Amino acid sequence: MIKDEKFVYLPENLFAVIETSCGDRFLLDKVNFDFYKLDENIQIAKHDCSFLFWCESQNIMEEAKELKKSALFSLRKKMVKNNEILRLALNLSQICTLRCKYCYANVGTYGNPGFMSKDVLTRTLDFFLSNYKIHNVHVFGGEPLLNIEMIEKLFEILKQKHQELRITIATSLFVSEKIVEHLVKICKFYEKDFQTYVVISLDGPREIHNYTRPSSNNMGSFEQIIRNVESFRQNNIPISFEVTYTGLHKKFGLDVLKIYRYFYEKFNTMNITIAPVYDWSNSLDRELKTNVSMASEYYKALVFLLKRIRSSEKLNDFEKIFLDSLLRNYINPSNLSGNLVISTFCPAGSNSFIVDILGNIYPCQLVVGDSKYKISNVVEHNEERILKDIKNWRSSALKQFVRAKHKKCRDCYFTYYCNRCVFKREYEKDMFKTCDVERKILETIIEVDPWSLSSTLEK
Repeated sequence: MIKDEKFVYLPENLFAVIETSCGDRFLLDKVNFDFYKLDENIQIAKHDCSFLFWCESQNIMEEAKELKKSALFSLRKKMVKNNEILRLALNLSQICTLRCKYCYANVGTYGNPGFMSKDVLTRTLDFFLSNYKIHNVHVFGGEPLLNIEMIEKLFEILKQKHQELRITIATSLFVSEKIVEHLVKICKFYEKDFQTYVVISLDGPREIHNYTRPSSNNMGSFEQIIRNVESFRQNNIPISFEVTYTGLHKKFGLDVLKIYRYFYEKFNTMNITIAPVYDWSNSLDRELKTNVSMASEYYKALVFLLKRIRSSEKLNDFEKIFLDSLLRNYINPSNLSGNLVISTFCPAGSNSFIVDILGNIYPCQLVVGDSKYKISNVVEHNEERILKDIKNWRSSALKQFVRAKHKKCRDCYFTYYCNRCVFKREYEKDMFKTCDVERKILETIIEVDPWSLSSTLEK
């Protein structure tokens, strides 16, 4: 920010001015994601590669200070540092109890079935915890609960090293009740030491889930998973659900709003992530394929509910909670990075890594087992070599996937907000496909101001 007595110059790469259809104006700090509503007293004009900010009635710096105090909302984001890893995933198991029809991981084996040993786990944690600040350890697989002993060992090692971080356990939960009871005991024992979250893959109602995620003997998995979910709920262990949206959902008439309603009514939760199915191996069943845009689905749900409010219709309890969650979470997504900003479309390979059962380090679970994406190995190489390998890979990832190299991103006021999967075949082709609707969602939310709706949603 450059200033003089009359003006403040705001660089265009760091700031943006948004004008809504209602004529309201907002100043956006792109990096910190702070929004400021501008009154008529404040003037802003484009000047070369900056915005010229001035005020006729007051000292400009005093006005800027007052504006800062009255931010519409402020997320206080900051750029992630080189020594920070947002997500360290550990493939504790490369064996799975399910045969999901859209699996990208060769039925959970990644081409090399087995379990991570204590030696590989210890070497992995020793290296990463000694050299980086880890925000989230992600227990992954296969079905990681099949290696419950290593999950317990993971908690033990992290406590010994006095690590304060988040532990996320991704599971199908299609395991024995005995294993679930063991995990519940682990979570309860360490509940004061770590933020632990269990993310359960469940595709919705029985008839959909049993088709998309059958067991290894082609039987349904739904009933056993539901029984196991209750164990976590009864013990107040935080859980969330991950849904893979397919053509079958569309066939059954389940849009985003109805999926959320299903989980709200069955589990009393809105902690749900919905991702569209992707045909990783060009072998997906025809009835599962869909070209649905989740951004478009969320936009339709948002417009539908806001239209009802504007026409003075009363929302039911579910609709109020859904709208409140959508407004707040779209502005401040509860994702890996939290309030940290990354310069790439995805942190994979720059601030996120996964280690397989043999100690191989990869940028993402989608490419585990593919030798061209192997970064290093915690067992075969010494610390100096691993650090060098990661540094080289990071440099390559930043050059290849950084947003700033694309003019559309540089010109967009939500430069540091969105994300894209950089390992999809159509990555370069599809990366801007949903930009317009994502901007529409955020502009709509800014225009209505989620905080001004709070009184409406509380009635």
